[in-house]
Amino acid sequence: MFDEHVEVRQWPVARSGVVDPVPSFALVAKRLNHVPDTLGWRLEEPGGRTMLHDGLEAAGIIGPAVGEFQRAGVIDVGGWRVRVEEMSVERPGQVVAFVMDTGLCDAAFELIQGADRSRPKREPGDW
Repeated sequence: MFDEHVEVRQWPVARSGVVDPVPSFALVAKRLNHVPDTLGWRLEEPGGRTMLHDGLEAAGIIGPAVGEFQRAGVIDVGGWRVRVEEMSVERPGQVVAFVMDTGLCDAAFELIQGADRSRPKREPGDW
């Protein structure tokens, strides 16, 4: 039987801004146009790099060596020093926004600015 317990802590948000900055993401809250007070949310992941698998494989950097390469930033292969920038491209961080129950307001538009726009496709019968 599965029996997991989760501790839920209150974390009051007194004003708009970053609620909880950690290295892997930032949680942002903004007050929306609604009575009673309502918050909109934005979760921001920092940018990173996407490894180019064809180049890695061609250079013989495979398996666990890829992770070691990413962490170290350089690797020696066949007498050559290869930098992670040569085997990857920059990628923007993902952004997710959650805005509901508000009138049109600047805060809502600020929260959704640059947010990822992908969403599941729906068929007419799914509504």
